[in-house]
Amino acid sequence: MVSGESVMRFVRRFISLRALTGIVALVALAGCNVTKDYVPPQSNAPAGWHAGQATLNDQEASALLARWWHGFNDPVLDMLVARAIERNYDIRIATQRLQQARAMRDVAVSAQYPQIAVNMLATRNQTGYDWAEAIGVYNSFTVGFDAAWEIDVFGGVRRSVEAAQADVGASVESRRDVLVSLLAELATNYAVLRAAQERLAIARANVAISEETLRLMQVRFDKGLVPDQDVAQIRAQLESVRAVVPEFMATIQWAINAIAILVGGFPGETTALLEKSGPLLGVPSTLPLTVPSEVMLRRPDVRRAERMLAAATARVGVAEAQFFPKFIIPFGVGSQAGTIQTFLSPASFIWNFGAAVGQPVFQGGRIEAQKRLADAIAESDRLAYEKAVRAAVRDVEDALVGYGSQGRRVVLLESSAQAQGIARMRSQQLYDRGLTDYFRVLYNDRSVWIAQDDIVVAKLAQVRQLIALYKALGGGWSAGELDE
Repeated sequence: MVSGESVMRFVRRFISLRALTGIVALVALAGCNVTKDYVPPQSNAPAGWHAGQATLNDQEASALLARWWHGFNDPVLDMLVARAIERNYDIRIATQRLQQARAMRDVAVSAQYPQIAVNMLATRNQTGYDWAEAIGVYNSFTVGFDAAWEIDVFGGVRRSVEAAQADVGASVESRRDVLVSLLAELATNYAVLRAAQERLAIARANVAISEETLRLMQVRFDKGLVPDQDVAQIRAQLESVRAVVPEFMATIQWAINAIAILVGGFPGETTALLEKSGPLLGVPSTLPLTVPSEVMLRRPDVRRAERMLAAATARVGVAEAQFFPKFIIPFGVGSQAGTIQTFLSPASFIWNFGAAVGQPVFQGGRIEAQKRLADAIAESDRLAYEKAVRAAVRDVEDALVGYGSQGRRVVLLESSAQAQGIARMRSQQLYDRGLTDYFRVLYNDRSVWIAQDDIVVAKLAQVRQLIALYKALGGGWSAGELDE
Protein backbone atom coordinates (compact mmCIF):
# COMPACT_ATOMS: atom_id res chain seq x y z
CA MET A 1 0.00 0.00 0.00
CA VAL A 2 1.04 3.56 -0.59
CA SER A 3 1.29 5.52 2.63
CA GLY A 4 -0.20 9.00 3.06
CA GLU A 5 3.30 10.37 3.59
CA SER A 6 4.39 9.03 0.20
CA VAL A 7 1.40 10.66 -1.47
CA MET A 8 2.14 14.01 0.10
CA ARG A 9 5.79 13.76 -0.88
CA PHE A 10 4.75 13.05 -4.48
CA VAL A 11 2.36 16.02 -4.50
CA ARG A 12 5.04 18.36 -3.18
CA ARG A 13 7.50 17.18 -5.82
CA PHE A 14 4.86 17.54 -8.53
CA ILE A 15 4.02 21.06 -7.44
CA SER A 16 7.72 21.95 -7.29
CA LEU A 17 8.23 20.49 -10.77
CA ARG A 18 5.28 22.42 -12.17
CA ALA A 19 6.52 25.63 -10.56
CA LEU A 20 10.03 25.08 -11.91
CA THR A 21 8.66 24.31 -15.38
CA GLY A 22 6.57 27.50 -15.31
CA ILE A 23 9.55 29.60 -14.30
CA VAL A 24 11.67 28.09 -17.07
CA ALA A 25 8.88 28.85 -19.53
CA LEU A 26 8.72 32.48 -18.34
CA VAL A 27 12.48 32.88 -18.73
CA ALA A 28 12.24 31.42 -22.21
CA LEU A 29 9.46 33.86 -23.09
CA ALA A 30 11.56 36.75 -21.82
CA GLY A 31 13.29 36.94 -25.17
CA CYS A 32 10.22 38.25 -26.98
CA ASN A 33 9.30 41.89 -27.59
CA VAL A 34 5.89 43.37 -28.23
CA THR A 35 7.31 46.04 -30.57
CA LYS A 36 9.48 45.94 -33.65
CA ASP A 37 13.19 46.53 -33.35
CA TYR A 38 14.44 50.03 -34.14
CA VAL A 39 15.73 50.66 -37.65
CA PRO A 40 17.81 53.83 -38.17
CA PRO A 41 16.16 56.22 -40.64
CA GLN A 42 17.61 57.03 -44.03
CA SER A 43 18.87 60.58 -44.29
CA ASN A 44 17.68 60.96 -47.91
CA ALA A 45 20.38 63.61 -48.38
CA PRO A 46 21.08 64.84 -51.93
CA ALA A 47 23.61 62.96 -54.01
CA GLY A 48 25.85 66.01 -54.39
CA TRP A 49 26.27 69.65 -53.48
CA HIS A 50 24.36 72.35 -55.29
CA ALA A 51 27.50 74.51 -55.14
CA GLY A 52 29.19 71.93 -57.38
CA GLN A 53 32.38 71.55 -55.34
CA ALA A 54 34.66 68.55 -55.88
CA THR A 55 34.55 65.95 -53.11
CA LEU A 56 37.12 63.67 -51.47
CA ASN A 57 36.62 60.13 -50.29
CA ASP A 58 35.50 59.78 -46.70
CA GLN A 59 38.84 58.55 -45.38
CA GLU A 60 40.77 61.53 -46.77
CA ALA A 61 38.17 64.02 -45.64
CA SER A 62 37.94 62.54 -42.14
CA ALA A 63 41.71 62.78 -41.70
CA LEU A 64 41.63 66.48 -42.61
CA LEU A 65 38.52 67.26 -40.57
CA ALA A 66 39.68 65.54 -37.38
CA ARG A 67 42.36 68.23 -36.85
CA TRP A 68 41.26 70.88 -39.31
CA TRP A 69 42.90 73.76 -37.41
CA HIS A 70 46.33 72.26 -38.16
CA GLY A 71 45.72 73.32 -41.78
CA PHE A 72 46.34 76.95 -40.74
CA ASN A 73 49.90 76.07 -39.66
CA ASP A 74 49.67 78.36 -36.63
CA PRO A 75 51.37 77.02 -33.46
CA VAL A 76 49.61 79.55 -31.24
CA LEU A 77 46.20 78.42 -32.48
CA ASP A 78 47.21 74.78 -31.93
CA MET A 79 48.16 75.62 -28.35
CA LEU A 80 44.87 77.41 -27.72
CA VAL A 81 42.86 74.50 -29.09
CA ALA A 82 44.66 72.08 -26.79
CA ARG A 83 43.90 74.29 -23.79
CA ALA A 84 40.25 74.69 -24.76
CA ILE A 85 39.69 70.96 -25.12
CA GLU A 86 41.12 70.40 -21.66
CA ARG A 87 39.76 73.40 -19.75
CA ASN A 88 36.69 74.82 -21.46
CA TYR A 89 33.70 74.83 -19.12
CA ASP A 90 31.10 73.94 -21.75
CA ILE A 91 33.08 70.81 -22.58
CA ARG A 92 33.44 69.91 -18.92
CA ILE A 93 29.71 70.43 -18.31
CA ALA A 94 28.85 68.28 -21.34
CA THR A 95 31.20 65.58 -20.03
CA GLN A 96 29.38 65.50 -16.70
CA ARG A 97 26.04 65.29 -18.47
CA LEU A 98 27.41 62.31 -20.34
CA GLN A 99 28.35 60.73 -17.02
CA GLN A 100 24.79 61.36 -15.82
CA ALA A 101 23.38 59.58 -18.88
CA ARG A 102 25.69 56.62 -18.30
CA ALA A 103 24.58 56.39 -14.67
CA MET A 104 20.93 56.44 -15.75
CA ARG A 105 21.67 53.66 -18.24
CA ASP A 106 23.23 51.56 -15.48
CA VAL A 107 20.12 52.13 -13.37
CA ALA A 108 17.97 50.85 -16.24
CA VAL A 109 20.24 47.82 -16.75
CA SER A 110 19.94 46.88 -13.06
CA ALA A 111 16.24 46.12 -13.56
CA GLN A 112 17.22 43.09 -15.66
CA TYR A 113 18.69 41.31 -12.66
CA PRO A 114 17.26 39.95 -9.41
CA GLN A 115 17.03 42.54 -6.65
CA ILE A 116 18.61 41.01 -3.53
CA ALA A 117 18.64 42.49 -0.04
CA VAL A 118 20.06 41.32 3.29
CA ASN A 119 17.79 41.81 6.30
CA MET A 120 18.77 41.46 9.94
CA LEU A 121 16.38 41.94 12.84
CA ALA A 122 16.63 41.44 16.58
CA THR A 123 13.59 42.19 18.76
CA ARG A 124 12.28 41.61 22.24
CA ASN A 125 8.51 41.05 22.26
CA GLN A 126 5.62 40.95 24.75
CA THR A 127 2.48 38.96 23.94
CA GLY A 128 -0.87 39.07 25.67
CA TYR A 129 -1.34 36.38 28.35
CA ASP A 130 -4.86 35.65 27.17
CA TRP A 131 -3.42 33.78 24.17
CA ALA A 132 -4.05 30.07 24.09
CA GLU A 133 -0.31 29.52 24.17
CA ALA A 134 0.71 32.40 26.42
CA ILE A 135 4.36 33.08 25.70
CA GLY A 136 4.83 36.32 27.55
CA VAL A 137 8.19 38.00 26.94
CA TYR A 138 10.45 36.47 24.29
CA ASN A 139 13.34 37.30 21.95
CA SER A 140 13.41 36.97 18.16
CA PHE A 141 16.51 36.94 15.93
CA THR A 142 16.12 36.93 12.14
CA VAL A 143 18.59 37.18 9.29
CA GLY A 144 17.98 36.42 5.65
CA PHE A 145 18.32 37.19 1.99
CA ASP A 146 15.25 38.44 0.18
CA ALA A 147 15.18 38.49 -3.60
CA ALA A 148 12.69 39.44 -6.29
CA TRP A 149 13.17 39.00 -10.00
CA GLU A 150 10.85 40.47 -12.61
CA ILE A 151 10.88 38.23 -15.68
CA ASP A 152 10.91 40.59 -18.66
CA VAL A 153 8.47 38.54 -20.74
CA PHE A 154 7.19 41.35 -22.97
CA GLY A 155 10.41 43.36 -23.32
CA GLY A 156 9.54 46.45 -21.30
CA VAL A 157 12.77 46.35 -19.32
CA ARG A 158 14.86 45.61 -22.39
CA ARG A 159 13.30 48.54 -24.23
CA SER A 160 14.00 50.83 -21.28
CA VAL A 161 17.65 49.71 -21.41
CA GLU A 162 17.72 50.41 -25.15
CA ALA A 163 16.27 53.87 -24.52
CA ALA A 164 18.83 54.60 -21.82
CA GLN A 165 21.67 53.43 -24.06
CA ALA A 166 20.38 55.67 -26.84
CA ASP A 167 20.29 58.54 -24.34
CA VAL A 168 23.97 57.88 -23.66
CA GLY A 169 24.62 58.07 -27.40
CA ALA A 170 22.71 61.35 -27.60
CA SER A 171 24.83 62.74 -24.74
CA VAL A 172 28.00 61.64 -26.52
CA GLU A 173 26.86 63.49 -29.64
CA SER A 174 25.88 66.54 -27.58
CA ARG A 175 29.40 66.67 -26.20
CA ARG A 176 30.83 66.32 -29.68
CA ASP A 177 28.55 69.10 -30.90
CA VAL A 178 29.77 71.35 -28.09
CA LEU A 179 33.34 70.54 -29.09
CA VAL A 180 32.71 71.31 -32.76
CA SER A 181 31.10 74.65 -31.88
CA LEU A 182 33.85 75.49 -29.39
CA LEU A 183 36.67 74.91 -31.87
CA ALA A 184 34.89 76.94 -34.55
CA GLU A 185 34.26 79.83 -32.13
CA LEU A 186 37.83 79.75 -30.87
CA ALA A 187 39.32 79.76 -34.37
CA THR A 188 36.95 82.54 -35.46
CA ASN A 189 37.94 84.78 -32.55
CA TYR A 190 41.60 84.05 -33.25
CA ALA A 191 41.11 84.99 -36.92
CA VAL A 192 39.33 88.21 -35.88
CA LEU A 193 42.23 89.01 -33.53
CA ARG A 194 44.89 88.58 -36.19
CA ALA A 195 42.87 90.55 -38.73
CA ALA A 196 42.30 93.41 -36.28
CA GLN A 197 46.02 93.49 -35.49
CA GLU A 198 46.81 93.63 -39.21
CA ARG A 199 44.25 96.40 -39.79
CA LEU A 200 45.67 98.31 -36.84
CA ALA A 201 49.16 98.02 -38.33
CA ILE A 202 47.89 99.33 -41.68
CA ALA A 203 46.12 102.22 -39.97
CA ARG A 204 49.18 103.14 -37.91
CA ALA A 205 51.37 103.04 -41.01
CA ASN A 206 48.97 105.38 -42.74
CA VAL A 207 48.93 107.64 -39.68
CA ALA A 208 52.71 107.84 -39.85
CA ILE A 209 52.64 108.61 -43.58
CA SER A 210 49.91 111.24 -43.10
CA GLU A 211 51.84 112.85 -40.25
CA GLU A 212 54.99 113.08 -42.36
CA THR A 213 52.99 114.41 -45.29
CA LEU A 214 51.41 117.03 -43.07
CA ARG A 215 54.83 118.07 -41.79
CA LEU A 216 56.20 118.46 -45.32
CA MET A 217 53.09 120.29 -46.46
CA GLN A 218 53.33 122.65 -43.50
CA VAL A 219 56.91 123.46 -44.53
CA ARG A 220 55.75 124.24 -48.05
CA PHE A 221 52.90 126.33 -46.73
CA ASP A 222 55.26 128.30 -44.52
CA LYS A 223 57.34 129.04 -47.63
CA GLY A 224 54.23 130.13 -49.49
CA LEU A 225 54.45 127.28 -51.98
CA VAL A 226 51.02 125.76 -51.33
CA PRO A 227 47.67 127.15 -50.20
CA ASP A 228 46.30 126.49 -46.73
CA GLN A 229 43.57 124.34 -48.31
CA ASP A 230 46.16 121.61 -49.02
CA VAL A 231 47.29 121.68 -45.41
CA ALA A 232 43.70 121.44 -44.18
CA GLN A 233 42.97 118.48 -46.45
CA ILE A 234 46.01 116.56 -45.19
CA ARG A 235 45.10 117.34 -41.60
CA ALA A 236 41.55 116.11 -42.18
CA GLN A 237 42.82 112.84 -43.68
CA LEU A 238 45.20 112.37 -40.77
CA GLU A 239 42.42 112.71 -38.21
CA SER A 240 40.23 110.36 -40.22
CA VAL A 241 42.93 107.68 -40.16
CA ARG A 242 43.61 108.24 -36.48
CA ALA A 243 39.91 107.77 -35.68
CA VAL A 244 39.90 104.09 -36.64
CA VAL A 245 42.81 103.17 -34.35
CA PRO A 246 40.75 103.02 -31.10
CA GLU A 247 38.17 100.84 -32.81
CA PHE A 248 40.79 98.30 -33.87
CA MET A 249 42.38 98.33 -30.43
CA ALA A 250 39.00 97.59 -28.83
CA THR A 251 38.35 94.75 -31.26
CA ILE A 252 41.74 93.27 -30.39
CA GLN A 253 41.00 93.36 -26.66
CA TRP A 254 37.52 91.90 -27.12
CA ALA A 255 38.94 89.01 -29.14
CA ILE A 256 41.66 88.34 -26.54
CA ASN A 257 39.05 88.33 -23.76
CA ALA A 258 36.80 85.97 -25.69
CA ILE A 259 39.68 83.58 -26.30
CA ALA A 260 40.60 83.65 -22.61
CA ILE A 261 37.09 82.56 -21.63
CA LEU A 262 36.99 79.84 -24.30
CA VAL A 263 40.18 78.28 -22.94
CA GLY A 264 38.76 78.26 -19.43
CA GLY A 265 40.45 81.35 -18.03
CA PHE A 266 39.64 84.94 -17.13
CA PRO A 267 40.06 88.04 -19.32
CA GLY A 268 43.66 89.14 -19.28
CA GLU A 269 45.19 85.69 -18.80
CA THR A 270 45.98 85.29 -22.50
CA THR A 271 47.06 88.88 -23.17
CA ALA A 272 50.79 88.17 -22.93
CA LEU A 273 50.41 85.30 -25.39
CA LEU A 274 48.24 87.12 -27.92
CA GLU A 275 49.06 90.84 -27.76
CA LYS A 276 51.98 90.43 -30.14
CA SER A 277 50.77 90.53 -33.73
CA GLY A 278 50.80 87.35 -35.77
CA PRO A 279 50.13 86.46 -39.40
CA LEU A 280 46.65 86.25 -40.83
CA LEU A 281 45.20 82.77 -41.08
CA GLY A 282 45.52 81.45 -44.61
CA VAL A 283 43.30 79.06 -46.53
CA PRO A 284 44.24 75.51 -47.60
CA SER A 285 44.36 74.33 -51.17
CA THR A 286 42.01 71.39 -50.52
CA LEU A 287 38.61 71.39 -48.85
CA PRO A 288 37.72 68.28 -46.78
CA LEU A 289 34.41 67.89 -48.55
CA THR A 290 32.58 64.57 -48.93
CA VAL A 291 29.20 63.72 -50.39
CA PRO A 292 26.17 64.85 -48.34
CA SER A 293 25.31 61.37 -47.08
CA GLU A 294 28.76 61.05 -45.48
CA VAL A 295 28.43 64.47 -43.88
CA MET A 296 25.17 63.34 -42.25
CA LEU A 297 27.04 60.45 -40.67
CA ARG A 298 29.57 62.84 -39.16
CA ARG A 299 27.51 65.83 -38.04
CA PRO A 300 27.05 65.54 -34.25
CA ASP A 301 23.69 67.32 -34.25
CA VAL A 302 22.30 64.93 -36.88
CA ARG A 303 23.73 61.94 -35.01
CA ARG A 304 22.22 63.25 -31.77
CA ALA A 305 18.81 63.62 -33.45
CA GLU A 306 19.05 60.00 -34.64
CA ARG A 307 19.92 58.77 -31.13
CA MET A 308 17.02 60.75 -29.66
CA LEU A 309 14.73 59.09 -32.18
CA ALA A 310 16.12 55.69 -31.19
CA ALA A 311 15.44 56.44 -27.51
CA ALA A 312 11.91 57.63 -28.22
CA THR A 313 11.18 54.55 -30.32
CA ALA A 314 12.40 52.27 -27.53
CA ARG A 315 10.14 54.07 -25.06
CA VAL A 316 7.18 53.27 -27.28
CA GLY A 317 8.01 49.63 -26.53
CA VAL A 318 8.17 50.42 -22.82
CA ALA A 319 4.72 51.99 -23.00
CA GLU A 320 3.24 49.05 -24.93
CA ALA A 321 4.66 46.54 -22.46
CA GLN A 322 2.53 48.17 -19.74
CA PHE A 323 -0.57 46.62 -21.31
CA PHE A 324 0.70 43.10 -20.55
CA PRO A 325 1.10 41.13 -17.31
CA LYS A 326 4.18 41.35 -15.11
CA PHE A 327 5.73 38.18 -13.73
CA ILE A 328 7.78 38.36 -10.53
CA ILE A 329 9.59 35.53 -8.76
CA PRO A 330 10.07 36.18 -5.02
CA PHE A 331 12.62 34.14 -3.10
CA GLY A 332 13.94 34.31 0.44
CA VAL A 333 16.21 32.28 2.67
CA GLY A 334 17.43 32.87 6.17
CA SER A 335 17.38 31.92 9.82
CA GLN A 336 14.95 32.73 12.63
CA ALA A 337 15.26 31.76 16.28
CA GLY A 338 14.44 32.85 19.77
CA THR A 339 17.94 32.54 21.18
CA ILE A 340 21.44 33.18 19.95
CA GLN A 341 22.40 29.57 20.71
CA THR A 342 19.81 28.14 18.31
CA PHE A 343 20.14 30.89 15.71
CA LEU A 344 22.24 28.86 13.25
CA SER A 345 20.74 25.45 13.98
CA PRO A 346 18.99 23.53 11.17
CA ALA A 347 15.68 23.99 12.93
CA SER A 348 15.94 27.79 12.55
CA PHE A 349 16.28 27.65 8.74
CA ILE A 350 13.45 29.41 6.85
CA TRP A 351 12.77 29.96 3.16
CA ASN A 352 10.10 31.08 0.74
CA PHE A 353 9.73 30.69 -3.00
CA GLY A 354 6.90 31.49 -5.38
CA ALA A 355 5.63 33.38 -8.38
CA ALA A 356 3.47 36.48 -8.75
CA VAL A 357 1.53 37.77 -11.73
CA GLY A 358 0.15 41.30 -12.03
CA GLN A 359 -2.17 42.46 -14.81
CA PRO A 360 -3.46 46.05 -15.02
CA VAL A 361 -7.24 46.08 -15.33
CA PHE A 362 -8.31 49.68 -14.85
CA GLN A 363 -5.95 52.65 -14.66
CA GLY A 364 -8.27 55.47 -15.62
CA GLY A 365 -6.74 55.70 -19.11
CA ARG A 366 -3.21 56.27 -17.78
CA ILE A 367 -1.55 53.46 -19.76
CA GLU A 368 -3.31 54.44 -23.00
CA ALA A 369 -2.28 58.07 -22.49
CA GLN A 370 1.33 57.05 -21.86
CA LYS A 371 1.30 55.09 -25.13
CA ARG A 372 -0.07 58.08 -27.06
CA LEU A 373 2.53 60.30 -25.43
CA ALA A 374 5.35 57.95 -26.41
CA ASP A 375 4.04 57.77 -30.00
CA ALA A 376 3.86 61.56 -30.25
CA ILE A 377 7.38 62.01 -28.86
CA ALA A 378 8.75 59.44 -31.31
CA GLU A 379 7.04 61.13 -34.25
CA SER A 380 8.29 64.58 -33.21
CA ASP A 381 11.83 63.20 -32.88
CA ARG A 382 11.54 61.66 -36.35
CA LEU A 383 10.57 65.04 -37.77
CA ALA A 384 13.37 66.70 -35.80
CA TYR A 385 15.85 64.28 -37.39
CA GLU A 386 14.62 65.10 -40.89
CA LYS A 387 14.83 68.81 -40.08
CA ALA A 388 18.38 68.40 -38.77
CA VAL A 389 19.42 66.72 -42.03
CA ARG A 390 18.07 69.58 -44.09
CA ALA A 391 19.63 72.20 -41.83
CA ALA A 392 22.99 70.43 -42.11
CA VAL A 393 22.85 70.43 -45.91
CA ARG A 394 21.98 74.11 -45.90
CA ASP A 395 24.85 74.94 -43.52
CA VAL A 396 27.35 73.30 -45.88
CA GLU A 397 25.85 74.89 -48.98
CA ASP A 398 25.86 78.36 -47.40
CA ALA A 399 29.46 77.98 -46.24
CA LEU A 400 30.55 76.82 -49.69
CA VAL A 401 28.86 79.78 -51.35
CA GLY A 402 30.37 82.22 -48.85
CA TYR A 403 33.84 80.72 -49.07
CA GLY A 404 33.83 80.81 -52.86
CA SER A 405 32.48 84.35 -53.11
CA GLN A 406 34.93 85.74 -50.57
CA GLY A 407 37.81 84.01 -52.34
CA ARG A 408 36.88 85.71 -55.59
CA ARG A 409 36.51 89.00 -53.73
CA VAL A 410 40.04 88.70 -52.34
CA VAL A 411 41.45 88.22 -55.85
CA LEU A 412 39.59 91.25 -57.19
CA LEU A 413 40.57 93.44 -54.24
CA GLU A 414 44.24 92.51 -54.59
CA SER A 415 44.09 93.46 -58.26
CA SER A 416 42.36 96.73 -57.33
CA ALA A 417 45.00 97.48 -54.66
CA GLN A 418 47.73 96.97 -57.20
CA ALA A 419 46.06 99.41 -59.59
CA GLN A 420 45.51 101.90 -56.74
CA GLY A 421 49.21 101.75 -55.90
CA ILE A 422 50.14 102.58 -59.48
CA ALA A 423 47.65 105.46 -59.57
CA ARG A 424 49.02 106.83 -56.30
CA MET A 425 52.60 106.73 -57.63
CA ARG A 426 51.69 108.52 -60.83
CA SER A 427 49.64 111.20 -59.07
CA GLN A 428 52.63 111.93 -56.81
CA GLN A 429 54.86 112.26 -59.88
CA LEU A 430 52.40 114.68 -61.46
CA TYR A 431 52.18 116.72 -58.27
CA ASP A 432 55.96 116.92 -57.97
CA ARG A 433 56.01 118.35 -61.51
CA GLY A 434 53.29 120.85 -60.65
CA LEU A 435 50.85 119.24 -63.08
CA THR A 436 48.09 118.51 -60.51
CA ASP A 437 47.01 119.64 -57.06
CA TYR A 438 47.66 117.71 -53.90
CA PHE A 439 44.02 116.75 -53.56
CA ARG A 440 44.59 114.06 -56.22
CA VAL A 441 47.51 112.67 -54.23
CA LEU A 442 45.43 112.61 -51.05
CA TYR A 443 42.57 110.89 -52.82
CA ASN A 444 44.87 108.17 -54.10
CA ASP A 445 46.51 107.83 -50.69
CA ARG A 446 43.16 107.20 -49.10
CA SER A 447 42.20 104.78 -51.90
CA VAL A 448 45.36 102.74 -51.32
CA TRP A 449 44.74 102.58 -47.57
CA ILE A 450 41.10 101.56 -48.08
CA ALA A 451 42.14 98.88 -50.57
CA GLN A 452 44.69 97.41 -48.14
CA ASP A 453 42.11 97.37 -45.35
CA ASP A 454 39.46 95.85 -47.62
CA ILE A 455 41.82 93.00 -48.52
CA VAL A 456 42.29 92.13 -44.84
CA VAL A 457 38.53 92.30 -44.25
CA ALA A 458 37.88 90.04 -47.25
CA LYS A 459 40.54 87.55 -46.16
CA LEU A 460 38.99 87.45 -42.70
CA ALA A 461 35.56 86.87 -44.22
CA GLN A 462 36.95 84.02 -46.33
CA VAL A 463 38.58 82.38 -43.29
CA ARG A 464 35.37 82.75 -41.30
CA GLN A 465 33.45 81.03 -44.07
CA LEU A 466 36.08 78.29 -44.14
CA ILE A 467 35.70 77.78 -40.38
CA ALA A 468 31.93 77.74 -40.82
CA LEU A 469 32.41 75.03 -43.44
CA TYR A 470 34.55 72.95 -41.08
CA LYS A 471 31.83 73.30 -38.47
CA ALA A 472 29.09 72.46 -40.97
CA LEU A 473 31.00 69.32 -41.94
CA GLY A 474 31.21 68.25 -38.28
CA GLY A 475 34.96 68.65 -38.08
CA GLY A 476 36.99 68.31 -34.90
CA TRP A 477 34.85 66.12 -32.68
CA SER A 478 37.34 63.28 -32.55
CA ALA A 479 39.69 65.55 -30.57
CA GLY A 480 39.53 64.73 -26.87
CA GLU A 481 36.27 62.78 -27.16
CA LEU A 482 35.14 60.17 -24.66
CA ASP A 483 34.31 56.68 -25.79
CA GLU A 484 30.66 55.84 -25.66
